[in-house]
Amino acid sequence: LMDEAKKTFRGTLDFKKGSAGASGEEAEDNLLLSDRAVNRTIPLILCEEEDVNGHHGATIGQLGEDLMFYCQARGISEEEARRMMVRARMKSVARMIPDDHIRGYVEDYLRKTL
Repeated sequence: LMDEAKKTFRGTLDFKKGSAGASGEEAEDNLLLSDRAVNRTIPLILCEEEDVNGHHGATIGQLGEDLMFYCQARGISEEEARRMMVRARMKSVARMIPDDHIRGYVEDYLRKTL
């Protein structure tokens, strides 16, 4: 999230009656690129069964100051270092897309915009 961006994520796992033995996981990973950005995560697990395995979680991170310093000490501008770190983070997410066509589209978009 950049600048004054605001985001709310509502993730719900709903274990209906008859779903005994089911598993579900909801996760969100955030990167804050501004002190003014606001992230809200609202996880919810609904459960009508006893024998289910449900997990939810969220992480919020910022670009590492040590890595920024390392890059700048080697002549890389702050802007380029930020761009490199964001690109690396986004590529790791894109690699998880199972559909080759969609993954290729996302990777092309990232190459053009970052």
